[in-house]
Amino acid sequence: MHKVYLDLYPQIIASGGQRSPECNRAIDESIEQGSLITHYSGHGGPSGWADEQILTKQSVLALQNRNRLTFMVTGTCDFSTYDNPEEDSAGELALTNVEGGAIGLLTTTRLAFADQAVSITSPLYNTIFKPNNGQMPRLGEITQFSKNNGNRSTTTRNFILLGDPTTRLAAAQQEAVIDSVNGKLVTAAALDTLKALSKIKLSGPLEMVRQLTVNFPGKHT
Repeated sequence: MHKVYLDLYPQIIASGGQRSPECNRAIDESIEQGSLITHYSGHGGPSGWADEQILTKQSVLALQNRNRLTFMVTGTCDFSTYDNPEEDSAGELALTNVEGGAIGLLTTTRLAFADQAVSITSPLYNTIFKPNNGQMPRLGEITQFSKNNGNRSTTTRNFILLGDPTTRLAAAQQEAVIDSVNGKLVTAAALDTLKALSKIKLSGPLEMVRQLTVNFPGKHT
């Protein structure tokens, strides 16, 4: 998981207000490097995210990730309004851009409130990575579950799925085993602590190198 906080990046004064080019770059690079899900919560509109315009129509059209498409989850007003014939929203462009952007979006077409965004996305993340009969759930099923199990209200209807509802995310389904952390064997007798921002070396048996989900066979803190 890679988190981008706007306040961590320097801002400049431009003719249109505050801007943060470094934050823009961090978001663009994260998407282009293959983020499975790109989640944004905050102010926004059809032209982009936040007053600082950290993701705009122009930056969406400049994305070069056609082989590493992301799935966007946006809790912001009007980002994907699709019924205005005079203007294409940034969400629409993210879906239709042939050179990059998103494989799909769980997004908003009208006014959205923070509590409604949380209500929708909480059940989303409770189910999006849970296989059903050995297969990852379809985006349509995930959206249906999220809206039916969130806090139902009229504004919940403003959250929609843009994209093919039969699509499944390209999430790995294998498992991996770790037998040592920083060169120490993983056993019940060898407890270890992983500190924030520290560099950790995880090792496992060679035959498991193609597997992904981490299982700790010992007890750890």
